[in-house]
Amino acid sequence: MNNYLGVYLRIVNMEGLNIENAYRLIEAYIDSYCQNKQLIKNIDKRALPFLASELLKSYNKDRGEISFSKENHDFFSNIPIFNVLKFNKNVFLASSYASSDSYEEPFNFSKNVFYSYADSFKTILLLKTKKSSYVLSNNGLFKYSKDNLDKYDYYTFNEDGTIASKTFIDKKLGIMKNGSVVSMFKTKANIFLDSKNYSKEELIDKIYEPRVISKNLKITPKMQNIEMYTLTDRGRIRSNNEDSVIAISHPLDASIKLLAVADGMGGYNNGEIASSFTIDQLATWFKSLSLKDLKNMNYLEKSLNKVVTSINLTLQTKIKETKMEMGTTLSCAIVTNKKTLIGNIGDSRCYLLKDSNLEQITEDDSLAYYWYKQNYLLTTKDDIRFYKHNNQIFQGLGITDVELRTKVIDNNSYDKLLLLTDGVTDCLSDDRIKLIANTTRKEYILNRLIDEAVNKEQEIPQINLPQHLINYPIPGKDNATGALLIKK
Repeated sequence: MNNYLGVYLRIVNMEGLNIENAYRLIEAYIDSYCQNKQLIKNIDKRALPFLASELLKSYNKDRGEISFSKENHDFFSNIPIFNVLKFNKNVFLASSYASSDSYEEPFNFSKNVFYSYADSFKTILLLKTKKSSYVLSNNGLFKYSKDNLDKYDYYTFNEDGTIASKTFIDKKLGIMKNGSVVSMFKTKANIFLDSKNYSKEELIDKIYEPRVISKNLKITPKMQNIEMYTLTDRGRIRSNNEDSVIAISHPLDASIKLLAVADGMGGYNNGEIASSFTIDQLATWFKSLSLKDLKNMNYLEKSLNKVVTSINLTLQTKIKETKMEMGTTLSCAIVTNKKTLIGNIGDSRCYLLKDSNLEQITEDDSLAYYWYKQNYLLTTKDDIRFYKHNNQIFQGLGITDVELRTKVIDNNSYDKLLLLTDGVTDCLSDDRIKLIANTTRKEYILNRLIDEAVNKEQEIPQINLPQHLINYPIPGKDNATGALLIKK
């Protein structure tokens, strides 16, 4: 063991581990085993304050002295490791080698990064704790949950050691999340990263055109055996996303939920203003409700109608003052302990799934849906999707005086509750939505629904419309948004 490292090791064993000597100990380890004047790419020491704090969280000084070993071990996904500095049973520091172009950016982790496959290599620092695994290279830190290679956080750091950026990557889901911005990404070969067949030229470090799909991907804590997901995609044609979405728990009782989607209208950013204002006002109202209010469904229904009326009047006033055209649909659900209140304006929908069956619980405020219900011209549900004027709605917030359609249902009447804007339902039939919802892992349901609506041509069913009234849905023609609640 290097004398420089040995000095700090003796200090730590005598005084115990604190943030300062944890930093010095890692720095001494790197200088001893991970830095090489002959290598162009050496360990990025800007990450050391963060890494020292992570080490300190996991270290238990009651486990005995820190020990050192030069024996080789398997550390992480069969990576051979050297120069192991063991803190306790679950925590140790080590070094290894990787190909010179690996661990450079968020995406470039692949099966072939390690030194045995590389023409040139560099050293990397490895830290293993009870809950996480860390790989520190010359350009950023990769943090994995236990031994899961499919999900990780990628950190970069400022000169003073503070975090410059944090990007979450889910390779199987094919998304990255940086702050509030979520993007979908593909390989250079134009295949999604959940594909299993990579050639050497299609490695994950060859990312092609990441595409922003959401400004709000939110997974709430798992409370009361319920999980919630939201996802929105700009689509392939529109220049901006006018949809808004939310899924939150009540601050006084986390088992009480609000889910809502709003499809803005008006062009440019006007629709986005209307939909985001509606969702924000709805969230503020929901958070202000007392537990007594939430137990009284009659009061809750009246209160929801009141706040929606207020939102509508505010939008109408803004339209008169600014001369801007704007409006929005709204579909929402308030889930209490025993009952769920559903509200709807426009053609965004709420679906219930129970025992693999799908039911649209709301009614579209559209001419096409009215004719379908009257069995006039449109005789099947799919006829609505293919009707040339299916985007003509009777009412929308900011556009007309509104009457919120509401329903109260028992919570045991569904296993999943799904809210979707017409960017999804215009492109996917109810049968397709049902199939995806029933055959996809719960955390991927929304991603698959929206991805298909945006990117995949669907089979054309038998259409009972005159040819001059048919308009074939184009994948990604509109913003596509959803919110999903799942009972475990």
